[in-house]
Amino acid sequence: MSRRSLATAAIALIVLAVGIRAHADLLVRTDTSVARFDEASGAFLGAFAYGVVGVGLTFGHEGHLYISDEVNGNVQRFNGHTGVFLGIFAFGIDTPRFLIFGPDGNLYVSSLFTASIVRFNGNTGAPLGTFATAPGLFPEGLVFGPDGNLYVSDESNGIVLRFNGTTGALIGTFASGGGLNSPAGLVFGPDGNLYVASGGNNEVIRYNGTTGAPIGTFASGGGLNTPFGLVFGPDGNLYVSSEFSNEVIRYNGTTGALIGTFASGPHLSFPAGLTFSRPRGRSPITHLPRITPEH
Repeated sequence: MSRRSLATAAIALIVLAVGIRAHADLLVRTDTSVARFDEASGAFLGAFAYGVVGVGLTFGHEGHLYISDEVNGNVQRFNGHTGVFLGIFAFGIDTPRFLIFGPDGNLYVSSLFTASIVRFNGNTGAPLGTFATAPGLFPEGLVFGPDGNLYVSDESNGIVLRFNGTTGALIGTFASGGGLNSPAGLVFGPDGNLYVASGGNNEVIRYNGTTGAPIGTFASGGGLNTPFGLVFGPDGNLYVSSEFSNEVIRYNGTTGALIGTFASGPHLSFPAGLTFSRPRGRSPITHLPRITPEH
């Protein structure tokens, strides 16, 4: 092949690679399933997993989806691309709620009525015991912060607690005030600050990610009714599940301004935890033909 032909082919591949964009879906826990919605349009794409009652979901390091089952006290695993049930991963949990994989690769689950966060081997699901607890703790949302520590929303006490991410020792209350009422989901944003779903007053409240000082209400309105789960999407915007209006509402990820309802309908009943799936579709081209001059 001539040098000109190779150059033309390379340009075509570059254009193709630029035009290909990995596509993810929004997955939302409902009262009976995990519903899947198109990332771009919010159109309902079908149920990803069925028949499990709970609020939490998270992706594991190998790409599978893990969801909490409150009725049976376990965590179930599903193929992260097809939704095929792969079996019970961890069990013996009293009212499992939110769950997350930690920096150590292990699985952490908030156990509502034991006032604790329990830990499981991230590869085998074997129980590793209670990782963290505090007097009167009513744990809901979980997130590991940029500092490596574990942050837990305490719904009944209206605070966010911080635990040592290695030992599980209680460091203390990290965030409170600012109107926080019945906190549930929480996430660190691209700006490094902490965002908390305040279910009791229908707001998402932002706190300084280093000091925990309240910055103020970040997002509200648009019909938001008992915000529960929240996640920043691939577009940089904030997506919030509105539990009692049966919708997911989108807000500008920088300003908090209301963009509007992203997903709704009969398939979105009592939405709770939410996350974006691993990208689906064609993979971008990363290797281009090397052009060598003709002699």
